[in-house]
Amino acid sequence: MSSKLTITYGMRWEDYFPESVNAKGNGGFANLEQGVIRVGGFGPYGLNGNVRNYLGAFGPRVGIAYQLRPKTVVRIGYGRSFDIGVFGSNFGHAVTQNLPVLVHQAISAHDLNPAAINDNVPLYNMSD
Repeated sequence: MSSKLTITYGMRWEDYFPESVNAKGNGGFANLEQGVIRVGGFGPYGLNGNVRNYLGAFGPRVGIAYQLRPKTVVRIGYGRSFDIGVFGSNFGHAVTQNLPVLVHQAISAHDLNPAAINDNVPLYNMSD
C-alpha cells in the first residue's frame, strides 16, 4: 500500500487427520452422547474411531502493519481456525494450550504511559 502500511492476505487449508490408536484395543474414543467408550479395532469401530477427515477447512488470513516511527510498528491480524481447541478434546490439543494462542492480550495507552488519561495518549511537540 505504501512504504509505511503493509496489508497481507491469504488462505490457509487446515487438514486434520483423525486421531487413531496404534493397534486393536490400545485405546478408545469417548462418545459423550451415548456415554460409552468406542474401543479402537473392536466391533464396528476402526482404529480411528470411524472419524472421517474433513477436507473443506479453508480459513482466511489478513494482516496489517503500520510503521508509526522508525522503531515502532503496529501490527494486527485475523485468522480463522478449524482446530477444536481445548474444550471438547480429550488429548492432542497442545497447540491451543501454548502462547500466543492461549492468552488474550490487550494493551491500553495507560499501560505504556502513566500520563495517558482515559487511554488517550498525550502528544508532545518535539520541535519546541
